[in-house]
Amino acid sequence: MMMMDDAGQEYECHTPDEYKGSPAFAPPMAEVDGVTIAQTPAIMMAVGEFCKKTPEDAKKKAKACQVALDAADFLSDALNFAEKPERAEKWFAHVEGLCSSGCLDGDKPLFHDWSMMMVFNAIGDAMADQIKGKTKEWYEKMKETKGFKAWKERGVPQVPPSE
Repeated sequence: MMMMDDAGQEYECHTPDEYKGSPAFAPPMAEVDGVTIAQTPAIMMAVGEFCKKTPEDAKKKAKACQVALDAADFLSDALNFAEKPERAEKWFAHVEGLCSSGCLDGDKPLFHDWSMMMVFNAIGDAMADQIKGKTKEWYEKMKETKGFKAWKERGVPQVPPSE
């Protein structure tokens, strides 16, 4: 939603019980250009293509896909950070490297920026002390984007509850 708001694209949100599309295991799901997609990284990649929020260079696009998948793994690992704080340290160091290398860049966010932003939006307050350096700069830029501000104003949950 944030990426589509940032690109000025119209969209509709529906609750899981309203969905009557092709088979998908669980929300979130999106219909992009007539195709129903589930799994957050796949949705982000498809919406990125649709909204022209994808790197044009093949090598950068491959790295962007990796970052979108990293974001899903990061969020999954975040559920266990209390038991495994060393995993949090490794993830934040990895994201710092992505930001320092320019792979994550909040100036003109692409689909992988939005993928990682979903993670930071979900865990940011609880892990605020871990967000430092270039990562903090990137996160602050992302919070100032048209897409993030429009999403906050709408008040729509980032991810619908699964059934």
